[in-house]
Amino acid sequence: MPEASFVPIQPTRVMDTRRGLGGPALSGGETRLLDLSSFVAQASSVSLNVTVVGPSADTFVTVWPGGQPVPDTSNLNLRAGEIRANAVLVGLGSDASIALLNAFGRADVIVDVLGWSSDSFVGVTPTRLVDTRKGRGGGRMSNEQVISFQAAGVAGVPAEAVAIAANVTAVDPSREGFLTVWPTGSSRPDTSNVNFAAGMTVPNLVVVGTGEGGRVSVYHFGGSTDVLVDVTGWFAPDGGFRPLTSPTRLMDTRRGTCGVRLLPGEIRNLRVTDRQDVGAVALNVTAVGATAQSFVTVWPAGSSRPDASTLNTVASGPATPNFISVGVGDAGEISLYNDAGTVDLIVDLFGTFEGSTPSGDPSPCPEFQPSPVSRSDLIVVPTPQLAIGEDRVAVWVCRVPQNTTNSFYSQWSDRLDVTPEGAADHARTVAKTFFESASKRRYRMTFTPVGYIDIAADQGPDTCESEAAARSGPPFTNALVVDDTPYGGGRATNGIKWIQPELPNDSFVQAPSATDRVAWVGGGTVAGGAVPSDCARTVVHELGHTLAWPHSHYSPDDEYDNPMDIVSGTDLTNFCGSVHTLAFNRFVAGWIDREAVVVHQSGRSTVDLSPPAGGGTEMLVAPMPG
Repeated sequence: MPEASFVPIQPTRVMDTRRGLGGPALSGGETRLLDLSSFVAQASSVSLNVTVVGPSADTFVTVWPGGQPVPDTSNLNLRAGEIRANAVLVGLGSDASIALLNAFGRADVIVDVLGWSSDSFVGVTPTRLVDTRKGRGGGRMSNEQVISFQAAGVAGVPAEAVAIAANVTAVDPSREGFLTVWPTGSSRPDTSNVNFAAGMTVPNLVVVGTGEGGRVSVYHFGGSTDVLVDVTGWFAPDGGFRPLTSPTRLMDTRRGTCGVRLLPGEIRNLRVTDRQDVGAVALNVTAVGATAQSFVTVWPAGSSRPDASTLNTVASGPATPNFISVGVGDAGEISLYNDAGTVDLIVDLFGTFEGSTPSGDPSPCPEFQPSPVSRSDLIVVPTPQLAIGEDRVAVWVCRVPQNTTNSFYSQWSDRLDVTPEGAADHARTVAKTFFESASKRRYRMTFTPVGYIDIAADQGPDTCESEAAARSGPPFTNALVVDDTPYGGGRATNGIKWIQPELPNDSFVQAPSATDRVAWVGGGTVAGGAVPSDCARTVVHELGHTLAWPHSHYSPDDEYDNPMDIVSGTDLTNFCGSVHTLAFNRFVAGWIDREAVVVHQSGRSTVDLSPPAGGGTEMLVAPMPG
């Protein structure tokens, strides 16, 4: 192992002003030195996690090597009362100290030391390379835009640097979205570095390899946003750090990759390398859809959970990312702990540090496995690829010509003022809320307005639907298209085909393109005040069909007459009341655990259909003979 490689340590808390460790809370404009000489040996730089708790005013915090002038950069940006953590890779001053500045108000600060390096990482005076607010590196970024900037050969970073550490900040985004950072010249990875909600200022540390010409690229998905990039140091070519040219997603519990959501108090192990020469890894960990104020801790598997946190979450808050350099534990694994509530976790690998991987038997990730059922009791074919995780839904508006000759659209002489933004807002209100509640957040939808589809005079809903499907490529997995006519109904195609394999049970297969799943509804569904049924929840109904849910029947002849199902129901044309769906649908979707369901065979049991003691609704499954 090279002497210069990163040396991970058991995460150690060196400052917690809430408890007087390192002094009292920092006041506005205060700079404080923190001596780390007793915690790291022969170090020129350190890896930290810095958490700011409950500032009394909107503020930012800057961290830099002790003894140097205050840089014009920031590491954390917070609103009053927030709790936020961010990783920091920073050089040490000559006396092994770092400096911290709190800009405004009064704020408690927590600092955890995660490891150190003697030469692998070389800290520099933090320098701003990109500030789109001032036109440095380009203007404010629009949706799907990519910019690149010079990373090697500037700001104290030599041309031979294999990677840089930088704090990347999204400033005042117009919509929720994310930033992805990667070496220029290689393919954009399916990962994210900074996740944000509208109006927020969100920073995150990024470690990224230098690409063609020593440059780094940034991709923005969302509405529009300003971006800051502050370089804090670089990695030497012979220092033992191996950046990935294409960062890799190792865990995404939204999609069942390494299990589903973490429960309160749960510890889950994740294998981050199968090599034998890895001592530590560079990861980005993102918490999504937390149900409680909580924290997540990451540490090497096989050792005790440290009294430290990697990131902090709030109930129903935005996605929270944080970078971490962490040692690998037994069998090349790390451990992840969720303190309270439930949460989805995403883990992206950005590089490895040379070292010695501890031996051991890996503990395989839990997989989402709906309990198998047989034809002898119940024919159920779960489809977790559709109903577990997250669907990113592209929202379009189909504009119908006034002179239409299409037999369907000729019924509607007037046109409504329907926008993609308005349709997306309606879908968030009625559909996002329902599906998250019914699935207990095992399934979620995000709705992003994309644009308009103009059709010819002789074209109809088929064209609107097929065009929306064709134009909604990655990262979208589903599509919703609304037209500008007063019609209040809709339909959907689910991209799913029934097949009859040699096995006795029917089964589902997903179509080659996930965006074959598209819901089409008339503009009367979403145009507020346009028609008496403007609160209609047809969008919920049609999106239910994209999950391969059929209509259910209450009586033998009418497929729309089951009031307990969003894809049927006597209130289909005016869903102003509560919306629900059959427990059977939720069970097939994987939202009700198999062990929570009792299958009663006819004539073998007497069942009292009353609410269970723990609350909720009991479901009875009575198989048909044969």
